[in-house]
Amino acid sequence: MDSNALIKRWRELDVPGGLRAELLDGEIVVQANPGHFHDLPGRTFVRHTPAPWPAQIVLAVVETVSTTRTAIKRDWEDKRERYAEAGIPVYLIVDPNDATWHILQLDGRHYVETAKGIFGQEIPLPEPMGFTVRTAGWHPYGGTGGTGGTSA
Repeated sequence: MDSNALIKRWRELDVPGGLRAELLDGEIVVQANPGHFHDLPGRTFVRHTPAPWPAQIVLAVVETVSTTRTAIKRDWEDKRERYAEAGIPVYLIVDPNDATWHILQLDGRHYVETAKGIFGQEIPLPEPMGFTVRTAGWHPYGGTGGTGGTSA
């Protein structure tokens, strides 16, 4: 199937409630909507970004790792390679599976881990961002507070 036909099918897909469909690497992937623990790191990052922050170039990507084996590989390996190919300087991986965060910085054509920590420790983002993100309210999957919902 050509890419235009695939995109058309993806846009026309009738996805049942509680699920979402993504178009990833030429595949339509249907999965459960991310719960509160999955979304919290991204929302926290946005709240900590000083204003105004011009979006002229992508300086960093924040990825919250999912729970399935396929999604974990995609988040840790596949996306890492693509972001490096795109030249995005910083890749922040938040992994609620083990309550850790990892800062990877582009070194040539590959990422090198330059900092890591656990939920509860602040994330010191490197320049040109140069601000910190508090993780005190973050929990691992299945941790305190239950799953599901997307409160801000």
